[in-house]
Amino acid sequence: MCSLSTQVLGLFSVNVGSRSYLALTDHRGQLHHLSGQQGDGFETVRFAVTIHPSIGRVFQRHPACKGDAICDDIFVVAPLREALALVAELKLILKQDLDLDLDVPKFNC
Repeated sequence: MCSLSTQVLGLFSVNVGSRSYLALTDHRGQLHHLSGQQGDGFETVRFAVTIHPSIGRVFQRHPACKGDAICDDIFVVAPLREALALVAELKLILKQDLDLDLDVPKFNC
């Protein structure tokens, strides 16, 4: 029987040993390929920096909405009509700019 530390080390090795690849298309139609190391803390920073300009542009066009984004979690505080307008545009822009899909069933009101 394996010890807990051996099991955890095996899981860690599988995750850290896996390279991730991301292909995205920017708002100008240029395809970019990014790769990173699963488990690398900088991957989170790289993802956040990639999506920040697109999210920021949408929020600038909706001054009645306040919000925050932590990686792929986006929070919107606004009257429902304004929040829905922002989210509809955000879904479109993220798809156009980065080929990312918002998971609408995960939305909470």
